[in-house]
Amino acid sequence: MSLKKIRTLSFTLILSLFLYECDLITRNNSSEIDKNINVIFDKHYDIPNAKWCESSDIISVSSGGYLVVGRASISSNKPFFLRIDENGNKMWESVFNGQRVHSVVETPDGGFAATGGSSSGIYIVKSDDGGNLEWERYIEIPYDDDAHKIILTNSGDLVIAGNSYATSTSGIITKLDLLGNIKWKYSPEGEGRYNFLSLAENDDGNLVIFGETEIWTYEEEFPHVESTFWVQKLNNDGIQIYKKAVEENISTIYRQGRESTTIPFFNSQYVSCGMQYFFKLDDLGNVKKYSLKLPTRKYKSIEANKLEYNISGDLVIICSLIKDITSKDEEGNRYTSNFYEPAVLKLSSDGDLIYALVVSDNSYEYASLRSVIYNDDESIIAAGYMKSLGDEYSKIWITKFFVE
Repeated sequence: MSLKKIRTLSFTLILSLFLYECDLITRNNSSEIDKNINVIFDKHYDIPNAKWCESSDIISVSSGGYLVVGRASISSNKPFFLRIDENGNKMWESVFNGQRVHSVVETPDGGFAATGGSSSGIYIVKSDDGGNLEWERYIEIPYDDDAHKIILTNSGDLVIAGNSYATSTSGIITKLDLLGNIKWKYSPEGEGRYNFLSLAENDDGNLVIFGETEIWTYEEEFPHVESTFWVQKLNNDGIQIYKKAVEENISTIYRQGRESTTIPFFNSQYVSCGMQYFFKLDDLGNVKKYSLKLPTRKYKSIEANKLEYNISGDLVIICSLIKDITSKDEEGNRYTSNFYEPAVLKLSSDGDLIYALVVSDNSYEYASLRSVIYNDDESIIAAGYMKSLGDEYSKIWITKFFVE
């Protein structure tokens, strides 16, 4: 039996068992059990000389195949680009300076631009189509800066959203041209610390930002924070058009220290996810919040990481399903800990759950999906990292499959 057939059977069995346990999974549970998972590829990758690797974002490349970015431990943390073809075969990899990158875009010249963080500030790197370094830039704001989102505007410029981990320092929005020249910087003024939760370009070419303001106080030396949320629109020159309050708590669409979720523009709305929620938002500050239900009783929690949609209007969310496992320590005492299973949820545009799929098996010690592509042909490409049983360090993990 071929490896591909074994994988297909493994995925099918996991899906069938998963769907059998609870009718919350689908509207028509009996038909969903008959679905087949066609695995195109399911591979692990290393970066040369790296002890461990973690991928954070994956994009489709216009000439075919995919680009994956993340960080690798090579004496210290370093950002990497990994280029693969449609079948998951490695084409090239490049390692740069800085410490990490979280978000990447393809540029009109066929190259790539990514952003992240370093000890010297917010980090932006630009390569050509072969991964050769063209330029690197650092933008300093106080205390361990990091940028989790980069977009390519319709005019061909780059815009990044970065934050500081300092409790008294606000984030920054920066626009650059493709040569790395800074066109403008924007940081909100006023009391408190401003965090940018996510960033998108509207159909009119203006920038829409969702964020929060944190005001820290100290009562008897214990810190306390009050958060308010807002939507803000900037024009092409970084000048504020308006800023409006958002009543719903949307803080889960961004978690400090981890990559920001995508927030794509869809049917005049923005869609996003975080933790156990899925959101629809508009640039007037209206928010509709959906709870992501646990698919079976064996899971106690869910952590949604990223969301994408395709031409059908259906949504795909990659997440971790969390359950308790019981183990024994060296002295034979039992203890309970969390076990994270990487999963894909497919939802209708109205938030109805179509299916839930665990996309790995029991041969891993831990695994996490960090980014996803949902193609118009219904194929799904998910990227993250995995440490298999017996492996000493984590590796880049990319899988592509159809649910039929």
